[in-house]
Amino acid sequence: MNHRRNLFSRIVVGIIDTGVFLNHSALSPGYAGAWADNTDEPTDENGHGTHCAGVILGRKQGIGVAPAARWIACRGINHQGLTTESALTTCAQFMITAQPRPHIVSASWYQPFGSGWFNSQISAWRSAGIIPVFAIGNSGPSCGTTVDPGNQPNLISVGATTDTDELSPFSSRGPSPSGGLKPLISAPGSDIFSSWKAPNTYKFLSGTSPIIRLLKAAPHVSGAIALLLSAHPTYGYDEVVDAISNSAFHPPLSNEDRTCGLTGAEDFPNNAYGYGRIDIAAALGL
Repeated sequence: MNHRRNLFSRIVVGIIDTGVFLNHSALSPGYAGAWADNTDEPTDENGHGTHCAGVILGRKQGIGVAPAARWIACRGINHQGLTTESALTTCAQFMITAQPRPHIVSASWYQPFGSGWFNSQISAWRSAGIIPVFAIGNSGPSCGTTVDPGNQPNLISVGATTDTDELSPFSSRGPSPSGGLKPLISAPGSDIFSSWKAPNTYKFLSGTSPIIRLLKAAPHVSGAIALLLSAHPTYGYDEVVDAISNSAFHPPLSNEDRTCGLTGAEDFPNNAYGYGRIDIAAALGL
């Protein structure tokens, strides 16, 4: 058991968000020691980054998908939920130079700074062996509502589902601006229970937020990929994409789900769920 936990603990997830509240008991044991902002240690007055971190790897209350993984963080979004292209680019660069360097970067945000504005940063992550995971947006249910950076190629884009595996009404749908499949995969994003911005506190959140455009499904996929990499440490981006795509669960589609387009004669993949709702147990052969 200890050997298995050690394998899990080798996986590091980078979080770009509003920060992370280090002193939360579900998160402090997983801190890997790298933080970028003007405070000495990770803080989060907004709460969203802390909530995302808990979904990925929280170690109490059953909140974390990969509770033995470790985390680093950069505050790219301020306490009011506002950001700039410069702030997010600084965080992107930090993820490459951080010690330890993350295996995955989880980004539960999107910004309309222009089509492809974050592509060079994503390409740099990919060249460094970092797997980018982005929210696809919460501007659904209309078709063609995906937003940057999640609607770009070269990354894992995530849509949101409910606890009954229906697509969350707010989850953006493809296709991408270039006509490509989006999202790649979907994951729980409605009424998610996770850590909050004070010691031993927890809160339910969904994909929408009154002060920042964020989504709750991307952290689930980031945690799932952490589990996958712990079992298959040689996997790169392509192997991860193949594993989660080929094992995804296929919920029944509504007519609305089909409206935005299928990529072939079958219901999946499609521009609502992508390849389906992630099923990491199936990806691991469990």
